Formats: sequence, C-alpha cells, structure tokens
Amino acid sequence: MSDSILRCRNITKSFDEGAGKVDVLKGVDFELNRGDFAAIIGNSGSGKTTLLHLLGGLDIPTSGSVEVGGKDFAKLNQKQRGDLRNQHIGFVYQFHHLLAEFSALENVAMPLLMRKSVDVKQARAQSQKILDKVGLSHRVKHKPSELSGGERQRVAIARALVTEPDCVLADEPTGNLDVHTAREIQQLMLELNESLQTSFLIVTHDLGLAGQVKRVFKMEDGTLSESDLVA
Repeated sequence: MSDSILRCRNITKSFDEGAGKVDVLKGVDFELNRGDFAAIIGNSGSGKTTLLHLLGGLDIPTSGSVEVGGKDFAKLNQKQRGDLRNQHIGFVYQFHHLLAEFSALENVAMPLLMRKSVDVKQARAQSQKILDKVGLSHRVKHKPSELSGGERQRVAIARALVTEPDCVLADEPTGNLDVHTAREIQQLMLELNESLQTSFLIVTHDLGLAGQVKRVFKMEDGTLSESDLVA
C-alpha cells in the first residue's frame, strides 16, 4: 500500500489578465508521503501559493490532477471538495484568520463542528486535547485579542490539527512573527510532525525553517524541483 497522501501530476494553472493569458504553473509534479515535512521556497510571484491552493482543493488546475485520499479534486463538486478537505487536510496561514468573537477553544472546534457526526461535547474535548498539545491549556477561554501573536498562531495550528488530518498545508506560517516567536512556532511544527506523524507542507521564505525539514523544493518560473538547500 502506498504511503502517498497527496499528489499532483502535471498540473498547470493559467489566468486571464487583460488581453493575454498568464501561465503561473507549468506542469508540476509533486507527492507528499505520510510523515513527510516538506518546504517549498522561491521568489515572490513564482507560483508557490497558487500551488498550495491547488493541492488543498481551494482552486482547480487548468490541466492535470490533484489527488487526496485517492480522489481527484477536479472530479468533485464544491461540497465534495469541502468534505474531502475537512477529512484529510488542515490549513495554517500567515495571518491566523481566527474568529474574533470566539474563544481559542471555540475557534479550534469549528472544523469538527462542520461534521454532522461530531457533537459539541466531543468537539470541545478534542479541541481541549490539541490545545494542550500546543501548550495553550491555560488560554482556552481567551479570545484572539487577548492572545499574543505566537499564541494566536498556536491556536491556528491546533485548529488545523483538530480533525486529525493526514497533512497540514501552511502558507508562510512564521512570516508575520518576530524572530523569537517564529523559532518557537517552527520547533512546535517539527515536534508535532514527529509525535503525530502528521505530514506538513509549508510555503516559506524562512530558510532557517526550510533548512530543518526533511525535503525542500524550489519553485521557479512556474516549475517545481527538489532542492539541496544550504541554509
């Protein structure tokens, strides 16, 4: 049985801009296996975030296939894509996107409450457990405005992990943090990868973080290649 949990084959993505067409991705192949921690580096505008959105089923490629759990996103309707994401993928963004009016515990519970099979009591218990794991057991009742930047990002990571996904896709997860806090978040993700065997794929400009992961890929002019990074 294959350890592959996410893969794309020869995907392209083009956008119409003004009078012409812009080719952002030009035949990308990629595979993420169980337990991987991979990073994608590259200049701004090289296609990194576009690729991450396609891998997470937030957008559909112009051509090629993206498979998660053996299912091709392009062959599913919007609701089916959402259900597949909820079952297999967690997301972490540069800006935490927490809901201001809800506590840390309530924010983390949201993805679970989208599942009809999970009741409120079960969602709260699972959320408490993952907040404990990211070191926020004492902050579960606090709203985002009452948390530091690092704490808010820990809540965002807990939210990504609460559904026990196969993989977490993270877009510049330390990009909005000071150096000390960024290193704490970096170490947390590395520890969670080891302890939970959850796969991580991050887009980052942080070469310190990229230099510690298991696999590094470079995006350049719409193409992706594995890189021997010297941080």
